[in-house]
Amino acid sequence: MATISKKVQQRLQAEASRARAREEKARKAEAALEVQREAEITRLIAETGWAVCVADSDDPRDPGPHFGYTIGRSAKGHPELCAWGHDRLDLQDTLNVLGAVAEKQAAPITAGDLITIPMVGVWQALVVPDLVMGHLAYARRRYTFIRAVRMRRVG
Repeated sequence: MATISKKVQQRLQAEASRARAREEKARKAEAALEVQREAEITRLIAETGWAVCVADSDDPRDPGPHFGYTIGRSAKGHPELCAWGHDRLDLQDTLNVLGAVAEKQAAPITAGDLITIPMVGVWQALVVPDLVMGHLAYARRRYTFIRAVRMRRVG
């Protein structure tokens, strides 16, 4: 049976130590970025009543479709709004417009409701599958109970 020389063992240990240090640095950077994201969400909710989170892939060339949802509407007893779109900025704008229109309605949106936005179209509220509810991470961390509806353009 071959044995590894002490010199090779030391090099392997040193490389393992460097790899652990790189991983720890990456974890700390991700944690700091998450703190910044949470602070920005808190700021937007304080200023406008809600924020929009658009889930992107790590590849900036990915054309979508992207998934987005509001955060903060639950605090007022309204459902969070979810939607799928092909462009992240269009999706963010759409959720903001839908949120503003929904705020003016007498009752919170429920599945089956239609929202007509002049020059934008007609949107229908649908039930959000449990699988999708699991992806509303920022909203779920902030509120003990959330409801959500999926908004789909129907006209």
